[in-house]
Amino acid sequence: MILLAVSGVRSPKLGPLLTRLVSRLNPDLLALCGDVNVGRHVLRELSRFRLVMVSGESDDVYYIKLAKELNALLDGRVVELDGIRVGGMGAANPSQDAQTLTLRGGGGLDILVSYFPPSGCLDASAPLYIRTGLRYVSNTMRVLRPRVLLIGRSWKPAVTYCAGIPVVGLGGHAAVVKLPNLELRFISVDLVSW
Repeated sequence: MILLAVSGVRSPKLGPLLTRLVSRLNPDLLALCGDVNVGRHVLRELSRFRLVMVSGESDDVYYIKLAKELNALLDGRVVELDGIRVGGMGAANPSQDAQTLTLRGGGGLDILVSYFPPSGCLDASAPLYIRTGLRYVSNTMRVLRPRVLLIGRSWKPAVTYCAGIPVVGLGGHAAVVKLPNLELRFISVDLVSW
C-alpha cells in the first residue's frame, strides 16, 4: 500500500502541485492531515482518489463541510479501505474524536491520522520548545495500536517511535509511506519543480 500524506502547507500553488503529485504517484490513499487549504474545487477533484482528511486549526469551516459531504472527513471515524483500517482525530474536537475512536475502533487500526501529536512525542514547538501534544492522542494510540501514526501539526518533518509505534510528523511536507514495511520519503512541497 502506498500512502501520500500532506499537512501544514499554505502555498497557493499546493492545489495544482498536489493534483500532479497524486496523478504521478497514484497512491492507494491520500491523507490530508490538517491545514491543507487546497481550495474547494481542488478538494472535489482530489476526492476522485481515495481521500481522507482530518480538520486542522486553520481549515475553513466550508472546506471541512465539503470534506464531510464528500465522505472524506475522518474526524472521529474509522474507515476500511481494502482491508486497511484508518481512523482520524481532527483539530475541531480531539477529545470527542478520541472517545469515539476508542469505542468504535475495536479491532485496532492500521493507520491513525491526527492533527495534534501525542503527548511527549514530536510535540515540542519552536522557538520556546513548549510541549503541545495531547494525552487524548497518546491514549487513543495506546488503545488502538496503529501500525503508523501520521501527525499534521509538527514543526519539522520527522519520524520517531512512541510506545513502540512509528510516528510520522509531516512538518509542512508531503510524505510517501509504503506499508507494511514503513518505507518513508519526505517531499518538500515548496521545492518541488513541476
